[in-house]
Amino acid sequence: MVSPRLPLCVSVLVIGLSAGCADGDLCVPEADSLRVVHVQPPTRPGPDNSTVVDTFHTIQSALDAVGGGRGRATVCVADGTYYEELVVPADTHLVAAGAVRVRPPQTRETALPTDVDRVLLTLESGIDGPIVIDGLDVRRGGLCIDATGDGEALLRDMTVVDCAVGLRGRGGVSLTLHELTLDDHSIRAIDLVASSLRTESRTTMLRNGRPALGHEQTELTVLSSELSWTEDLASGRGTIIAVDSDVTLDNTSIDESEYERAVVHVTGGSLSLRGVQIGAQRSADNMEGFVAGESGGDGPIITARDASVVVDGLRARSEGQGLFALVGSSLVAHNVDWSGRGPTTSDGAVGPALDVVDGGTVQLWHASLLGPQGAPGIRFSGSEVITLDFANNVLWGHLDGEGFVVDGAQPELDVRYSLVQDSTVTGAQMVPSADPLWDDAPDGLLIPFGSPARCRGAGNLAVNADLLGNLRPFEPGKAPDLGAIELQEACP
Repeated sequence: MVSPRLPLCVSVLVIGLSAGCADGDLCVPEADSLRVVHVQPPTRPGPDNSTVVDTFHTIQSALDAVGGGRGRATVCVADGTYYEELVVPADTHLVAAGAVRVRPPQTRETALPTDVDRVLLTLESGIDGPIVIDGLDVRRGGLCIDATGDGEALLRDMTVVDCAVGLRGRGGVSLTLHELTLDDHSIRAIDLVASSLRTESRTTMLRNGRPALGHEQTELTVLSSELSWTEDLASGRGTIIAVDSDVTLDNTSIDESEYERAVVHVTGGSLSLRGVQIGAQRSADNMEGFVAGESGGDGPIITARDASVVVDGLRARSEGQGLFALVGSSLVAHNVDWSGRGPTTSDGAVGPALDVVDGGTVQLWHASLLGPQGAPGIRFSGSEVITLDFANNVLWGHLDGEGFVVDGAQPELDVRYSLVQDSTVTGAQMVPSADPLWDDAPDGLLIPFGSPARCRGAGNLAVNADLLGNLRPFEPGKAPDLGAIELQEACP
């Protein structure tokens, strides 16, 4: 991860290559910037104790000087804490040349900031050019970052914590998050409507949907509609709520959420997960592979309504509330590793690995699914026909006769090359219901050398790597193992 004291000063428009600042200067402009301006606290001298041309003493005054369609500019901000509510125009690169902290302005002398009525960083994206923000520490507002417009915005190497809502996107904005920390937000980390979001490279979202702000100035579960920026927020708490948006989570960790409905809830649009870890609910003494902390919810980890969901690599742990819940949606999921066996500390109903309602298509390949006791393996309900393509999986933890439970129209099933703890589930080349002998290790549900899930999968599914990136099958001519993780040993 790039240190915030070595600013990223040269970037291409969207993802960007970066270089450090030149010696004796706060920052050099991006390659396509027309100019660079500097921001320093009033008591700070310029580089080499000299005065810098175009130096400002507030960030907003510098942004005002370069905005308004005047061509791309780089605004370079020196070390310090800035008590401002910022509006960043399109075609701007805002970079921290050191430890730059943005906090709510004081409302009156000797008073604490009024947190929940503050929007700390507004990004006014548009067709003039992308907004790039590098290295800022933003916290303790009502809404930390509000991205609007139909342009692009890239947030890199930032800390965005301790607000009511961490990041909101509206109006078609295209957001990319690179090595971003979105933690400790009392309502949710991300709220998205009619926009797109992509996370990548060690983005984390921890302890979101908590009932109180971490600094204990204001306790929140529901924000007042009298605050103008809360008017169009979806109801409920959680980590991500997205409506009619396209969300891609890549190399991202989510943990310790407190939520209503789901940790990640999408309505319309699409959700894509690749290399994602989700610890939806976690007791304080349980540290298996994730950050520990108290948490809880009343629904499954991921819900989708009238949406498309694609998964290529997901490791999830929960305390009984289930994994996927789909309503009129489609799911294509490969290399999924889930255990719902954590000690249940919340009030939610015990849920299955997959709950499908009112039609849709599901393709589930190479999944290791260990459900909570008392829940079915997969449940189908509603009047619309559901199609399931189920291969090279292990589905375990439910009672005999409850592997697949149908509470509506009979689904169309293609079940094969799998191990299910239910003798009534039939299909081609099924493995008899015998304990897979899983070890719930930090890397996932691992099978030992002698597991009945060894070397029993179909070899034509084109899932050529396992959850950990190992080649599947382990050696030429070997049938792949069932489940998400391929044991790196020859067949017994």
